[in-house]
Amino acid sequence: MISEKEKTLLNRVKPYDVEHLYKYRSLDSRGLESIFCQNTIWLSDPLAFNDPFDCKPKIVTHKSQFKRYQFYKSLISRRFPHFTKKQIKGELKNNPMFHKIKTHEYLNETFVKFIKGFGIYCLSEVPDDILMWSHYSDSHKGICLQFSANIKLSIFWEAYKVKYQEDYPSVNIMDIGEYEQFFNLFATKSNHWKYEQERRIIKTPDEGGSNSYHWNSDLLTGVILGAKITKKGQETVNEWISKSPSPINVYRARINESSYKLDIQGINC
Repeated sequence: MISEKEKTLLNRVKPYDVEHLYKYRSLDSRGLESIFCQNTIWLSDPLAFNDPFDCKPKIVTHKSQFKRYQFYKSLISRRFPHFTKKQIKGELKNNPMFHKIKTHEYLNETFVKFIKGFGIYCLSEVPDDILMWSHYSDSHKGICLQFSANIKLSIFWEAYKVKYQEDYPSVNIMDIGEYEQFFNLFATKSNHWKYEQERRIIKTPDEGGSNSYHWNSDLLTGVILGAKITKKGQETVNEWISKSPSPINVYRARINESSYKLDIQGINC
């Protein structure tokens, strides 16, 4: 049976289901053609993100001296499994590394080592945000991909909802393996980005981390052409669509004549 803590966590990362998730792209985006032809996406290393605030939490440790001692003790036990209690106590007292652990520099080094190799793919719940079309789809000359997100256990169904807040999330480096700390780290961003309504696919190094992932071709259900896409650009997209193993609905974003918004209209659907 699921615990109350697990329910709370689940409500945070998947508070409601969505039918589709969207990816805004310019036509020269690396790996874009392979999404159509090979049904693969690339999950990026968070250390390479453009936003210097992303995945940069406030690193903390337990305030309790007893909990800190237990943590250091567990580190030694894993590193030296043959040690007796007396040897562990001596190592804690004499090994300079365990004094270094308490420093801010060491905590940051440990944090960077932990997140290196994770893979993240960012998506949005909405296909018609004018800022995202401007920022990520070459000022409306690119496209927006539509993925099915309601098929359980599929890679897009796994995407976690990002939480937006004013202050940095706190991540306890001593409990970093726990889910709550995990999502504080990878699924929390500044309120400035709230308009993106982001969800994230997150893969640990054990799951493959930053890498290429293949998915069933029918998960790419549609592509939205930007309001300012060129004729040549549209021809390129049509060529990619023709290579897809599964049918893809094509839509066109058009600038609304009376309001600051986009209208998404079907072309072949």
